[in-house]
Parts: sequence; C-alpha cells; structure tokens
Amino acid sequence: AVCSTLDMGRFDDPAYAAPEIDVFTFDPMLALTAAALRWRQQPGNGGAQRSPWTPGALRSAVSRATLLIGTIERQVEIRDLVEPPGSFQAFVDGVTVTLGMAPELHNLPLQALLLPDNAGLVLRQGTMQKRLWTAQTSAGGMVVSDGRSQITVAQRRAPGLDALAQGGSAATGSTTITSPMAGTIIQVRVQPGDLVQPRQTLVVLGAMKMEHNLAATEAARVTRVACREGDVVAGGAVLVELAPATAAA
Repeated sequence: AVCSTLDMGRFDDPAYAAPEIDVFTFDPMLALTAAALRWRQQPGNGGAQRSPWTPGALRSAVSRATLLIGTIERQVEIRDLVEPPGSFQAFVDGVTVTLGMAPELHNLPLQALLLPDNAGLVLRQGTMQKRLWTAQTSAGGMVVSDGRSQITVAQRRAPGLDALAQGGSAATGSTTITSPMAGTIIQVRVQPGDLVQPRQTLVVLGAMKMEHNLAATEAARVTRVACREGDVVAGGAVLVELAPATAAA
C-alpha cells in the first residue's frame, strides 16, 4: 500500500520531468514533512490504509505526530485535501509548510511523489518542487537529504503504552483496557458482545498531541464499553472490559 499522499504511478508524468526549481535552502520543515509522509506510508499507520487515487475514498484524513530534530520537539500535521486528488497541507508547530517564501504559496496545496526504488520523494507546490532522499537509520530515525545537506528526524513515542493500558483479574480471566494517560477519546471501535482479535484496535485515544491505538492483546469478547467518543478521560480510567473469547456471551 502507498500513503494517501504518495503516488508511485505518475513518476513518468512530464510535469515531474521538468528541471527542478530550487531557489531556496533546505528547510528543516521540509525534512519533517518528508519524514512524516514516509512514516505514514509504512504498514500499520493510518495513512497507509487510504488512497485518494480511488475517487471518493478520501474523507479529510489528518495525521499528527511529534517528531524530533536532535532534542527539539516539533508537532507535525499532514492534512489530506479532497481536491485536487492526492494533495495535502503540512504544518509544523502550526506554521504552514511551503516550498519557498512567496506569500502566494500559502494558498497552494502540496503534492508528493515517491521516487523510484522507494528512495525518497518529490514535494511539489505550484511550479516549484524539491527532491528529498530518505533512509531509515538503525535506531529507527529517518535521514532526509536534499543532496547537499542532511537532517536526521526521530519519532517520539510514549513508553509502554500497551503495557500501561492493560489490566485484569487472574481469577476470572477478565481484562480491562484503561487509559494510559489523560486524553480525549477520538474513536470507539467496538461494542458489547463483539469478538476481537489480538492487536485489534478497540479505542483511539488522543493525548500528547498524538493518536494512540489501544488494542486487545489476545482474542476476547467485549463485555462493557465505558467510554464514548469525545469523552475526556483521566489516566487509569477504565475504557473497555473484556472476557475470554470462550466465555458465554
């Protein structure tokens, strides 16, 4: 699968064969945007499940992440647009990402094109474009280069979210899914009586400016849902109760 803003099929489009217009320096905001797009492309991330190249498939998807350059944290948001297909806006700490300083660029959407051999991408905005090469590091970061300089970007992940979210009773075999931190319930994906599989997302929690998928660790039956979308919950609050899948409904 490809990320909703990356298209592997149009690299031979003559529009992308034109000489690169490169009148700006390598902006760290571009490195953050490229890294966010590449990570969202990977299996298991929300954006990898959507494709705007299928008419009507896109529904204003938004991806958010906290990324780091060195020890400096940056909040990155990729906001897909319905028109034109495959276009998006990118924001770093709430500031619009553009390919240059011209004021009119703030009103133009971005597009991204995957380079051959999955080596990086082309960011395009209006008549400007920027080629960026990316490579995963052994530590899980992403090196982004424009061919002259490079920036290493890392992801900040909350430690032990799955472990923090799991609780239960050894006597009954029941399990509770609790909120690992204070936050807002973005999605509730189950209801009482549902059978769930290992690693299936039950609740999506918004916290620390990121979205966290709280999942089942084993096959089970949902016995109680204690939250609703939009609820603000405290750390440790019970969200879902589960029983062994073999237990009576």
